[in-house]
Amino acid sequence: MERKRFGPWKIILLIVGIMASVIVLAGLAIYAMIGIGISSNYDDIERGDDGFEYLVRYHNERNLKAGICRYTYDLNSGINEITIPETYGDYPVKSLGGYIGRGAPCHFSIEVKGFRTNRGVDPDRAAEFGVDHLFCYDLVMNIGANIREVFTYRSCYSSGNIGYVVRLYVNCDPDNPKYYSENGRLYTKSGELVEDLIYWDEVFD
Repeated sequence: MERKRFGPWKIILLIVGIMASVIVLAGLAIYAMIGIGISSNYDDIERGDDGFEYLVRYHNERNLKAGICRYTYDLNSGINEITIPETYGDYPVKSLGGYIGRGAPCHFSIEVKGFRTNRGVDPDRAAEFGVDHLFCYDLVMNIGANIREVFTYRSCYSSGNIGYVVRLYVNCDPDNPKYYSENGRLYTKSGELVEDLIYWDEVFD
């Protein structure tokens, strides 16, 4: 019996089909890593009437949740303590900061109302960026049991040679399964300091 042989075009089509399948599978894997694998992925930002800006996930009905993107601190309010809300509407607040859409970062920040800034720099290196007057504002921040992730970075906000930094004394609900607080600092349950927050006793030159 004569064996059937594949012509060159059939071989080319077979190779193209295999390559197309590989590309599709790779695309699905990337989508899963970006769109699903990031635990604090949100759909939109909404401004509340309490000084907070919220990250909101409302497309995934099985995992509706919110996060905190930003808090605007009014120096004239006399407030020196803020509490991270447990919920935003019907959504539990699960994170400080997070990601928008397919993975654009939105870091948690505290900004001073009325202070116009054009950049954020590492306060430990502020002088390198021409900031020679750095004001420190202190807040107590209370974190509830719902928070599971903290996305932020060390930053002071500056305009010209003047800048400010918000230092935090953190209290964490003892029922939080991910974090705990000690001496005003936030730690994971494994004992690792959340280093990107700026704490109450830090001094900057």
